[in-house]
Amino acid sequence: MSQPQAQVWFLTTTLNFPHDRDEWTKQEPFTGDPKRWVYRNCAKLSHKQQEELIRMKKVGWKDHNGVWITVQILPHKVPTKWGTAMPV
Repeated sequence: MSQPQAQVWFLTTTLNFPHDRDEWTKQEPFTGDPKRWVYRNCAKLSHKQQEELIRMKKVGWKDHNGVWITVQILPHKVPTKWGTAMPV
């Protein structure tokens, strides 16, 4: 008997640069329970940010340079553009 396929999630990080209106996006695939995964792998986020990411599947903030940072848990891939390279 075959095992059911585990749900694949994508931790999606997006940076929006306000001055040049550039957007960078990258994804990291993972499987299993998003709650457990966030607590194990998102130590750079505050506990409050981790809780919001788990509950809402999205958290965002503005850094000291005015860059908007958004972290999401998505069930699908999106085009990746990290840095000045063309989208993949």
